[in-house]
Amino acid sequence: MIKRLLGEDIAIHVLHESEDLCIMADRSQMEQIILNLSINARDAMPKGGSLTIETRMVTLSPETMIRHFEIEAGPHACIIVTDTGEGMPPDALFQPFKPRIYSH
Repeated sequence: MIKRLLGEDIAIHVLHESEDLCIMADRSQMEQIILNLSINARDAMPKGGSLTIETRMVTLSPETMIRHFEIEAGPHACIIVTDTGEGMPPDALFQPFKPRIYSH
């Protein structure tokens, strides 16, 4: 479905971690998230480009948990979505995407 929505000018690359990753998530919500990110990427690449969807296992350290209290330390599945689009000007960024500075 993503290929049809993105069109012929955008190459799609899917890279999976070598090991199987199991997550506890609602399938339809995950599909909606990936679909929304893909559509945003398409809009950022009006002349075409490349969209990459990658999965990998990451291990979050206790130090990382200082910043993200709602997540437990240990292994986690990570989904990374990148594109070769133009990006957003800084004044167009809304709160979830603004850089955060943490101090200890």
